[in-house]
This record gives sequence, C-alpha cells and structure tokens, in this order.
Amino acid sequence: MRAKYIIVFNLLAILLTTYSYISTSAMTTGFDIEQIPTEQAEEFLDNINLIYESEEAHHHSIKCFDISDSGLIAVGIDEDIEKHINVYDNNGIFQYGYSFENQGTYGIEFDKDNLIIYTVRGENAYLIDNKGNCLEVCKINNSLENNSYWNHNVFAKSKKVGNSKYVLSKAIIFSPSYSKLTKISSDGTEFVIVDVSTDSVIYIIIVIIIAITVISISIPSVINYFKNN
Repeated sequence: MRAKYIIVFNLLAILLTTYSYISTSAMTTGFDIEQIPTEQAEEFLDNINLIYESEEAHHHSIKCFDISDSGLIAVGIDEDIEKHINVYDNNGIFQYGYSFENQGTYGIEFDKDNLIIYTVRGENAYLIDNKGNCLEVCKINNSLENNSYWNHNVFAKSKKVGNSKYVLSKAIIFSPSYSKLTKISSDGTEFVIVDVSTDSVIYIIIVIIIAITVISISIPSVINYFKNN
C-alpha cells in the first residue's frame, strides 16, 4: 500500500513540474529559441537592470517598433547605453514604458499584449508584461533562419497589421536614424503616431557643428606637427 502512495506521489510531482514548465514557458516568437536555467535567467535579467516607466521617455530617434493585435504600439529608443521603450495606444497616447541597460542594439516584438525585448549582444529574449514583470528569459539560437528573422521582421521599417500599414521615415534623407512613425490606413489616410523630426534635425545640426569645430581646431595642430617634424 505504501508503495502505491509513493508511486502516486511521484506521478503528481512529475505532472506538477511539467505544468509549471509549460506555464512559465509562455513566450511565442518567430525566433528559434531555447530554455535556459532559472539561475542563468535571473542573472541575465539583473544584468540589464529593467525598470518600468510611467512617464514618456524623451528621444530624437526611433530604433525599432512593433504593433500588437489589440493596437498597442511600442517604440524602441537606442541613443545610449540606457535604452528606452515607449508604449502608446492606437491614437498615439503614451501608456507606459520600460528602460534597460545594454551596450549593443536590440529589437522588440509583441506577444499578445506582453512585449519581448531581443538583445543582439548575448542573443537573449525577455518576455515582459505591461506591469514591468519579466515572465521568461530565453536564448536565441544562432542560425540562418534567425538571422533572416532579425532583418526582415524585428528590424523591418514597415509592418502591416490588419488593414493598416505602419512605416518609419526620416526627417533628413541622409540621417542615420528614423524620426517618424506613421500609420497608413487601407484608404490611404495617414496618421502620425510619433514624430520627433524637429529634435532629430536639431541633434544632427549640433553634431555637425561639433564636428566642424573639432576639425577646425585639429587641422592647424596637425599642420604644425608635420612642419616641426
């Protein structure tokens, strides 16, 4: 009789463990990913210092974006080591955001109303809910299929959801970054969701002025160096 109880107990334990694994493995993504141990996942999460934000982060460029099936719009900002993500509703009204630290570039993608943050450096995927809780951390496998998904899906500059198309554009053609996200309806109507073109132009002008100043100061010094040597 005791042996039967032990067998039943072991079966229940296996079932509970399997259910826990399934319930925590909630990420749905186009990447080929693999699970990682809990301790390693916690370490990766600690390394990026993820913070939930209730105020919109100011920015002058847009790195990436994605749209959920319910109409939420996430905009990724990549202007320094501290990254920011602003989430808006379909009318362009700020809802919430996140900040995290990463020295490389990154992408974002909705999984229902949760958001997945993909880091290129380390090749990790973080599933975050709308309260800032990390639900899961997975490893992105290095493969040709995943490389294609990075370029054609995560970093795509235009995406179609339902009957609407969402497009990134630049304030200046030669600008290295995008500054406006526009929604184009099936009838051709355009609605600007995010537009930081003015800030982007000001930023570019400042960079050009600084570059010209540095070059103007450096040229006489270089000329004098070669004359003296």
